[in-house]
Amino acid sequence: LPALDTPYTVEWSPSSLAGRASIAIAKGRRTAVRDFAAVATTLAVVAFGAWLNAAGVPLYAVLLAMLAMGASATFWWRGFHDDTVVGGGGLLQLHGRQPHAASPEEIAANAAGVRDRNYRVEVAEDGIHVYNAAGHHTGHDALSFFPKLGVEKDAAHAFYLASELMKAEIAFALGKRYTQDEPLDWGVAVPARPEDLTRLAQAGHTLRAREAK
Repeated sequence: LPALDTPYTVEWSPSSLAGRASIAIAKGRRTAVRDFAAVATTLAVVAFGAWLNAAGVPLYAVLLAMLAMGASATFWWRGFHDDTVVGGGGLLQLHGRQPHAASPEEIAANAAGVRDRNYRVEVAEDGIHVYNAAGHHTGHDALSFFPKLGVEKDAAHAFYLASELMKAEIAFALGKRYTQDEPLDWGVAVPARPEDLTRLAQAGHTLRAREAK
């Protein structure tokens, strides 16, 4: 019995069929049917153990086989490590598989090359990074950056930076991937926003407010 009997890495079996159904339903957030699929998977494990026992397999081997099946990615599937099963990370509601897009050293190198005053916000393993041509600041608390950014007289920019920094603080605390000007990805817990990849992204709130003046 393979230890990783994942529903998308085997052809067909009772357990993989139940696992496919459970994962598909979990992505659709249909709780009642998802729970039914989980029960069906449990019954498949029990039935498989009963069949092994009837075939004369020693009891300890039957229990080990059922334990392996129950602990496999099919039955206790979490979606933390296998892209073929995760299918895009839909069930990763908290931690991300790769929460940091760049290392602190790479961010420092990027910051050294910036020549304008537009703030960039990034998250690395050592905390939140905010930088522009005037400076590079690092911290863990979003509010601690405010005295350093010089946006006291620019309400729109201050509001924008506050929202981005709070989002970055949440991402850092939970180990999620942060991307400036993009919402955090909460998996199937939050419906995804429709995205048209054939068009450029719309201007942000700060830019639209400046253009309206």
